[in-house]
Amino acid sequence: IFLNSVPRPSAATRIKYNEASSQFWNAVHNTLSGDGTAADNLADLEAMLTKLKGRGW
Repeated sequence: IFLNSVPRPSAATRIKYNEASSQFWNAVHNTLSGDGTAADNLADLEAMLTKLKGRGW
């Protein structure tokens, strides 16, 4: 049993799912196409998601 699990990422991000998904896709795409390192792109993603989250999803 998973006590704090959610069935999909959209359950946690609610109405901001599309933006969060887009930011994730961009970070992965940039890394795979050589536009920045994985560490840098993930740090940028974390900052964007933190800003997007605000006080909560």
